Amino acid sequence: MEFNEFLKKASEGYNLIPIIKEIESYDREAIDIYSNHFDEKKSFFFESLEGIKIGVGTQ
Repeated sequence: MEFNEFLKKASEGYNLIPIIKEIESYDREAIDIYSNHFDEKKSFFFESLEGIKIGVGTQ
């Protein structure tokens, strides 16, 4: 999201705007990265799963 788009959303009354950052890490869990880099009181953790969907075709 460009900064101008951020300002537009804020001026339209949005108070929750997603900020996304991709971090490649092969030796750490996503929750560990979140805990070490973000203020947990002022942020949310949404983890996406790519690849095999849990519960679909796993029999």
